[in-house]
Amino acid sequence: MNSPSLAGTVLYNSISLSWPALTDTVKTGGDPIIYYEVRYKECSTCSYSPITTFSEGLFLTYTYTLASGAFPNGTTVYFTVCAENQVGMGACSSDFGVATCSTPLFMNDPILAGTVLYN
Repeated sequence: MNSPSLAGTVLYNSISLSWPALTDTVKTGGDPIIYYEVRYKECSTCSYSPITTFSEGLFLTYTYTLASGAFPNGTTVYFTVCAENQVGMGACSSDFGVATCSTPLFMNDPILAGTVLYN
């Protein structure tokens, strides 16, 4: 099964992730996708933890909001999306890494999403 193609947009205090649905059954091993699982991890060597799942839509979007103090300054947060069908979980998308800013723009701001490292 092909992996989802993950794209992301860094906003003020959130990351908006989006990916097109895998609708071509040739690319999904002959079975339709049951759901997509959004996962994140807090370091490059950590294991991914699931955040949420989606089961419908041709173009799917998930927004992850960074709460104030959720991650220490300079932390890189990684996201991936995986698709599952009757056969099982397929390959996940490439990592989408975002580094948090070390200095907020205004006093009392939540830690802001910063530079997209790679996709």
